[in-house]
Amino acid sequence: MSCEPGCSCCTPAVADAAFVVTINPEGRVEAARTELAVAPVRPGEWAEIDVAVLNQGYVTGPLHLRWSRLPGLEVDAPDTELTGAARQDTRFRVRLADPGAVDVTLRFWALGALGGLANKNTAQLYVRTAS
Repeated sequence: MSCEPGCSCCTPAVADAAFVVTINPEGRVEAARTELAVAPVRPGEWAEIDVAVLNQGYVTGPLHLRWSRLPGLEVDAPDTELTGAARQDTRFRVRLADPGAVDVTLRFWALGALGGLANKNTAQLYVRTAS
């Protein structure tokens, strides 16, 4: 399904985070990139990326984030402990060693949901350095 910019039919509208992770009542995890722009980063400096977690299943336990390994990219993403709250905010950090750009695949999942049977879900993040 393809949505027009500004559409909220596929994922709930979140204006203050670059990603929205939705955990449905069955404990399945869905990740989506929002329209919030990610500013270019300075080489060697950490940039924080905000994530909104919409927990419709009131799932508790760790939310994991893993990423594709790319040369020159560092990601600092400790697991987030889900409290069961309907909305929980978290963040991760990225850093590029050299000028340039990368398109990184991110994978979010909650292993504790449904005895570890939760869906894995991916989203893309394009990171570039300031000119």
